[in-house]
Amino acid sequence: MPDVQSTSRSICAPWPTASATTTRPPATRARSGWRAQPAVGPTWAFSHLQRAAGRCRVRAGELFSGPRPWNAPGPSGWPRSVARQSHCDSGMSLVKAERAQLGRCNMSMGADGKNPYEKLPARAFWKPSVAERSAFDLEGLWTPKFPISRDDRIACFGSCFAQHIGRALKGRGYEWLITEPAPPGLSAENARRFNYDLFTCRTGNIYTTSLLRQWTDWATGSRPEPDEVWVEGDRAIDPFRPRIEPNGFESVGEMRQSRSVALKAFSEAIRTATVFVFTLGLTEGWSSKSHGHEYPMCPGTAGGTFVADEHDFFNQRFVLVLSNLIAAVQAMRSINPELKILLTVSPVPLTATASEQHVMVATMRSKSILRAVAAELAETDTLIDYFPSYELVASPPLRGMFFEPNLRSVNPHGVSLVMRHFFTGLGDGKASLPAQRKQRAIRKGEASAERSDVVCEEQLLAAFGPSG
Repeated sequence: MPDVQSTSRSICAPWPTASATTTRPPATRARSGWRAQPAVGPTWAFSHLQRAAGRCRVRAGELFSGPRPWNAPGPSGWPRSVARQSHCDSGMSLVKAERAQLGRCNMSMGADGKNPYEKLPARAFWKPSVAERSAFDLEGLWTPKFPISRDDRIACFGSCFAQHIGRALKGRGYEWLITEPAPPGLSAENARRFNYDLFTCRTGNIYTTSLLRQWTDWATGSRPEPDEVWVEGDRAIDPFRPRIEPNGFESVGEMRQSRSVALKAFSEAIRTATVFVFTLGLTEGWSSKSHGHEYPMCPGTAGGTFVADEHDFFNQRFVLVLSNLIAAVQAMRSINPELKILLTVSPVPLTATASEQHVMVATMRSKSILRAVAAELAETDTLIDYFPSYELVASPPLRGMFFEPNLRSVNPHGVSLVMRHFFTGLGDGKASLPAQRKQRAIRKGEASAERSDVVCEEQLLAAFGPSG
């Protein structure tokens, strides 16, 4: 397990993994001897971590879901050997990290007698950098770890918000990598209907890190492509791209051939891209109990038939989201060792949740875990970065102004703001002529097509909720 203070490319070292199709996680067990205590300062925190590390040998028989000693139990079936090693190693790593941090704080008091906060820039303080500024005047939110130029080949995948990034890159003259282009002569309208040029290839939305891992495993040949197909009348539906063809495929053979083309295009994207942009969207998902693969949508919603004894809901915790993303990174770098990865988190809330929580609570849980996973990788790998699209839309200072009236979809002004910060961070603040024209169209209220072009299968879940 990589040390929490590591800044080298250690993220591809072996990491605990678990099946992406675990069952619904068990309820959290109470921890005897662990009480909530007030955070009275770094001294208490350090001593608390010492006690945590010391107890790992005594408590090694328990199952833990992640690398933090106080986390809830992990999904059923998590290997005990991994849990013990993860718990003990991480406890000691945290103690070492905390000791180093305390040392830095003590040493940072200079000869001039100033404390560290007196030396920080204005962007480190809430009042001058946020509270006293308009939402349109925020600046300095992203400093890229590596340059991205118009010479880079940029692949874009993930949840529906990733579609905005690809289009903005193309509008600015960057090379948005397309490895599965629309057939010659197909109109732009029909290209959208058949899901071309939404992502780098026709994968459809990849909402979870386990789905990304599934696609990378198929593309690299480490996991066989499944045989499952849904037949509805005389049409065939791809369970892993249920809306890729508006009316389904004419035959099972055509469906399999289309999926094979998409897998080859996905493999080519990994092999030829210099930057891989992935937008994390969800922690919830559905899997097959008998085969172990994951579906992008619950069977019976966008296609297929739901079978309670076969289809299983899961809501992944931090460690499983992280381990799946690390495994996907490892698989991609086995093909392209120098691949740079830019992570974002979609600001779009959940349409619905099967977690038995209120959808707003479930949304916050999901986005918090995804944001923490993105931070974990970005802070431990020099070729992985994080761009704050989530913060630029969903943070409290933005007051929800960049959401449509449904409070889910991001309006064109929000997309424009996010991409302005993106290109400004890259040192490319001036828009190209096509992008300037697009902004004028938005200001004139002619951007209705932009609102409707984003394809997001998850929105279909709203049709199953109460009406009115």
